[in-house]
Amino acid sequence: MRRAKKCEKSKPKNLESRINDISRLLIDIGNKHAYFLGAYSEHLFHSAALSYAFLQVLRKHDLSNGINNEYFLGGALLHDIGKDSIVNGYYLLDLARLPRRLRKNELAAIRMHTINGYEMIPGRYRKTEIGEIVLYHHERWDGNGYPFGLKKGKIPRSARILSIADAFNAMMDKSREYKRAKSEREALQELLMNAGKQFDPELAGFFVNHYDEIKALCESFKNKPLARYIYSSPYALLEQLITGST
Repeated sequence: MRRAKKCEKSKPKNLESRINDISRLLIDIGNKHAYFLGAYSEHLFHSAALSYAFLQVLRKHDLSNGINNEYFLGGALLHDIGKDSIVNGYYLLDLARLPRRLRKNELAAIRMHTINGYEMIPGRYRKTEIGEIVLYHHERWDGNGYPFGLKKGKIPRSARILSIADAFNAMMDKSREYKRAKSEREALQELLMNAGKQFDPELAGFFVNHYDEIKALCESFKNKPLARYIYSSPYALLEQLITGST
């Protein structure tokens, strides 16, 4: 499989048409992967809301680097869609929910979810932030990530942003029986400890330094009745998130 090229940013027509475009994609994927999205929607929504809030605070400081809001949000909501697949006899969502650390062969299987997810996305979205996030969100700043071992600025900025928010959420996840959930303070310290290793050091530092602002914006999303809209009515989800933060 060829590596995805970095997104060549297009000039969207208008907000409503962009929201409609991503809504149609979410509805189509939602119909094909209804069980997975129903079982995983809470995780996807929390990661999407936090990463989207992170992007908006970056944008406020002129650090969004031209990332498209709607495609970024679509990618955040779909970043783990590849877990709705079977690799070497393993259903990846089942592996992701195991109450223990994964064995070597299980880990190799679940790492295929980035490539599988990318291949589930219609071709015209693969060079947008949607494709970037789905394919590259497990790459690491130091080059020890997957699926390609990209380093530093070779990793699309959209994927670097999502990976920080997603990891921060995962650190505080209380459903992982094999691993103690970290407190908010501990999770922020962990981000700083891994800045320059797992995470883009500039972005990780920005997230920690502006966390109160990011959290407040994220909470404003959660206070709206959005969770039920994720795939049943994605237009409403996207419209409320986007117009509520711009």
